[in-house]
This record gives sequence, structure tokens and C-alpha cells, in this order.
Amino acid sequence: MTCATVEKRLRLYTEHPHPPGILGVNIGKNKEQTDAVSDYVRGVQQLGSYAQYLVVNVSSPNTPGLRALQGRDQLRELLKPVLQAR
Repeated sequence: MTCATVEKRLRLYTEHPHPPGILGVNIGKNKEQTDAVSDYVRGVQQLGSYAQYLVVNVSSPNTPGLRALQGRDQLRELLKPVLQAR
């Protein structure tokens, strides 16, 4: 699902006079994206303002190369710009 599609749904949800519960947004790399960091940062920038918390997903078995981000150094290099974008 694209950021634009999710953003549209989140906008409708948050425009509700009394949205129920706490809203979290799970961001991840798209299958087609080669620059994972920019994809995560874009997710934070586009969707972060709607959420009370964000999940940085690095474990989807259906996304090629995503598990390579689980190493200590790789995760650190991913989270630095994601946290700055937050």
C-alpha cells in the first residue's frame, strides 16, 4: 500500500470527532525501493503526524533484502535519519 493511500485513510480516521483508541503507524520499505533509508524517512514525514507512535518494520519476509537491515550497524544507520525525521 502506498503512503498516499495510507495517508488518505489516516486523514479520514483522524477527522472523526472522537477517533477511538491509540493510533500507531507501521512504516517499512517498499519492495521496489532500492534506498531503504529514504523510504522509511518518507514514511515518517508523510504519516508520522497522524500517529501516537511509529513502528519501524525491518522483518517482513515478503520484502527482498529487508532482513539485511536487522544487523546492529545497519539498524543504527537506518534509525539515525528516521529519528531525525520524527
